[in-house]
Amino acid sequence: MPTKTEASVEEVRSLILRGALRPGTVLRQEELAAQIGVSTTPLREALRRLAADGLVQLSSHRQARVARISIAQARYVFEARLPLDELAVQFAAKRYDAADKSRILALAKRLSPVVSVHPAADLRRNRELHRAIYAASHNPTLVAILDRLWDDSDRYRLINAHIFLDRKPAQDHAYPEHMQLVELVLERDAEAAGGLMRKHVRSSLEWLESAVGDSSDDADAYQ
Repeated sequence: MPTKTEASVEEVRSLILRGALRPGTVLRQEELAAQIGVSTTPLREALRRLAADGLVQLSSHRQARVARISIAQARYVFEARLPLDELAVQFAAKRYDAADKSRILALAKRLSPVVSVHPAADLRRNRELHRAIYAASHNPTLVAILDRLWDDSDRYRLINAHIFLDRKPAQDHAYPEHMQLVELVLERDAEAAGGLMRKHVRSSLEWLESAVGDSSDDADAYQ
């Protein structure tokens, strides 16, 4: 069973990545501890761990807030993902087994375009499919690194999805790419799958930049 600190880490992480706690939000520790059902002691340790992951900012006065974000930071995350996602997909195409194939196909059937009024659920299914493909690489070190990068990039995708749905007719151009990616991986076409993955990650950053603009690194625009 997870400790109270570990459970607090996962609960607060989920609140941040779902957008329930938005960038820049001051975390009132007594209120947050009561909300997630723990005392302030494990919560404080959880916040320190989340600060090490870059999701929380701690001040010298023991004040905590959700880390602010910017287009520049998003670019760093997606640039790091470009070669790693490509490599994971290539390994998956070469190494997947029958259990991997079944899980990938099951998650692909559940995937839907990110067009609902609750994009967090759509993005969660998106992540589950990607992670199943990464897991099929049978390289746990690579999967662990990508998990961390996805925690960061999920924040940008969620903000992007809300802005995108507010401003434009709902349309998810990534959906057909996901279906094609699954097909290429299961055909064991590592080179084509890797190239499509690189294009897919690059498109995610371009989509974000087109939604929020690329004129400032000031994260206050995204609070």
